[in-house]
Amino acid sequence: MAPVAPVLPVEPVEPVAPVEPVEPVAPVRPVAPVAPVEPVEPVAPVRPVAPVAPVEPVEP
Repeated sequence: MAPVAPVLPVEPVEPVAPVEPVEPVAPVRPVAPVAPVEPVEPVAPVRPVAPVAPVEPVEP
């Protein structure tokens, strides 16, 4: 087997800069209230149907 090359020393890593604080997000504007729905005109009542004349009993 070939001799293993010596490992180079690891260079020190630069410290990571701290993360800047994020600007607070502007609050969302409240949505304008929806206009109320116009009341629907009431439907005219259906005329009552005339009662059906009773069926005469059939003679047996």
